[in-house]
Parts: sequence; C-alpha cells; structure tokens
Amino acid sequence: MKYKYQANCYIIDYERDKTMFKFDENGEFETEDLKLIDWIKKNKGFLKPIAGEAKQEPAGVKLLHCKKCDFSTDNNGILMAHYRTEHPKKKE
Repeated sequence: MKYKYQANCYIIDYERDKTMFKFDENGEFETEDLKLIDWIKKNKGFLKPIAGEAKQEPAGVKLLHCKKCDFSTDNNGILMAHYRTEHPKKKE
C-alpha cells in the first residue's frame, strides 16, 4: 500500500520508542508488509492509503460446515451455537 503525508516525516511507535518508518522527500511511503499495514490502521488513523493504487487482495472467507447436517457459516461462534442448540449432547 502507498501512503502520502509530509515529506521526510518519521512515524514513531511511542509504546516501544521505535521509529517504524519514514516518508521520503516526496512525502510518500510504500509497503507490502501486512503487519506494518495493520499497525498503521490500528495506531495511526490519520494515515490513509492513496486511492486507486492500493492493491486489494481478496478476503479468503472460509466456510465452516456442520458435521451432522447441511448447515454452513463463516463464523466459528455461530457454528458452535448451532451445535449447542441443534445437536445437544445426550445426557446419560
């Protein structure tokens, strides 16, 4: 992803007291590091990617299937709730 901000500006993680990255003389910074992109989204909300140049990868949605019927969902919590309500354990 490509970001634009003030030229030669350092972005610092104050919790770790560490310089994360620096914008170049044109005020641009480009990275494909997913951990760094997540950190930017979480901690530096004022930095927005440049529109049109961002490479969006398809979100791999994994479907979860019930082993006892034809129920499917993409959320593990919903699947567990389905098992609990539709297929309760038999008490002996």
